[in-house]
Amino acid sequence: MFQTDDTIAAVSSAGGVAAIGIIRVSGPNALALIRPYLTALPVDQALTVCPAWQRVSGEFRLTDTIRCRCEVYFFNAPHSYTTQDLVEIHLPGSPALLQFVLQALLRDGARMANPGEFTCRAFLNNRIDLTEAQAVAAMIGAQCDSQLKAAERLLEGELRTRCREIKEPLKQLLALIEAGIDFSQEEIEFIDSCQVRQQLIAIIDQMNRLLSSSQSWQQLDLAPRVVLAGPPNAGKSSLANRLTGLERGIVSLVAGTTRDVLTSPLKLAHGECLLLDTAGLGPVDDPLGEASQHAARKAMQTANLIIWVMDATCPQAFEEIIQHQALIDVPAILVVNKIDLINGSVQLICQDTPFEKMLYCSALQNSHLEELRHTIDRMLADRLITAGRDEDIALTSMQQFELEAACQSMQNAVSLAEDAEPEQELIALEIRDALDHLAVIGGEVTTDDILGEIFGQFCIGK
Repeated sequence: MFQTDDTIAAVSSAGGVAAIGIIRVSGPNALALIRPYLTALPVDQALTVCPAWQRVSGEFRLTDTIRCRCEVYFFNAPHSYTTQDLVEIHLPGSPALLQFVLQALLRDGARMANPGEFTCRAFLNNRIDLTEAQAVAAMIGAQCDSQLKAAERLLEGELRTRCREIKEPLKQLLALIEAGIDFSQEEIEFIDSCQVRQQLIAIIDQMNRLLSSSQSWQQLDLAPRVVLAGPPNAGKSSLANRLTGLERGIVSLVAGTTRDVLTSPLKLAHGECLLLDTAGLGPVDDPLGEASQHAARKAMQTANLIIWVMDATCPQAFEEIIQHQALIDVPAILVVNKIDLINGSVQLICQDTPFEKMLYCSALQNSHLEELRHTIDRMLADRLITAGRDEDIALTSMQQFELEAACQSMQNAVSLAEDAEPEQELIALEIRDALDHLAVIGGEVTTDDILGEIFGQFCIGK
């Protein structure tokens, strides 16, 4: 996984159909590999005149009959993300076309990139440190603003800066202790045990402040999930679009428009949750419909709160929703949507219903949605994920473990310094151990196991 002297290639854009798709190639033969496929491009100029990077437009020719317009970004070493020669080919975002191009490059000598291998090369070539590499993965996978802001702070080097503020005085303290050991036969005292203890306690306090003000990625990953469920054409996607302010779901009068589970961040007064828009539940007569409803039921099983949505003009759906809810042990709200289409109130039998609250609204007219938002906020108050303060940092389990281990080593050094005749060699050993733990966070001390665990979580092409 950690070979860096060959040329790798992968599709680096998201899966599915899109306007633009991207293939990324990095390595010593990156530029030579794509040259035969490019026409009407000043390739030689890009390779020789441009000192850093250049964007050129033209055609990508796979065969005499298959060619398409493209834009190619040339990044000459070391002015690239990986610090190697790197090429990004921007093509029409057809998955079939992207795979066709990728397979041609692989036949010509490129190797398929492993998950996270582009970022791994950036780390191994000192473009970024390990905390920034982990931030890249976190930013790609962020599902809400809290996760995105935490990843941005890591990517900006906030954890590296905070660790450096701890390591520098610790290194200076170790230097004084080791100087005293080297000149132990002389009547020279570089630092006494009381000063060692005081400085260690000050550094431990600094590290404890970092730990206490930090969140874990596990906490951020536990953003509560709110699932919109109900029969087809009840207005679930309209409601999701209105609540989140994002036009994620297609809105249509045709029932069954939503097929996949669409996830969007939902901001509330006391934090954030994830809102999941699911396919309508009801009779289906095709495999795609069955798969959509299976995905909807699976989403409901992971929900912290279910919002059942029914059409005010179809009160008969009420009993069906009650039957569905009886099978799920999850708190639920019933939203009667489309009240703008009826005259008067909806007649529902509301005795002994399984819902925490019933609300009447119109997603089309944006009426009573604030009441719904307030209800969600109240019911999830103890679960909502907050972005935290600007100085807060989110730590991975590995980073938290290493910080706590470093702190424990320094506590051991404090205990040794309190002895009547402290062993300076043992104190120095504990401080070096603390520095080793801090170095793991930034990637100054690494093993293949650590790197494999981190970059193995990336998607291919990143």
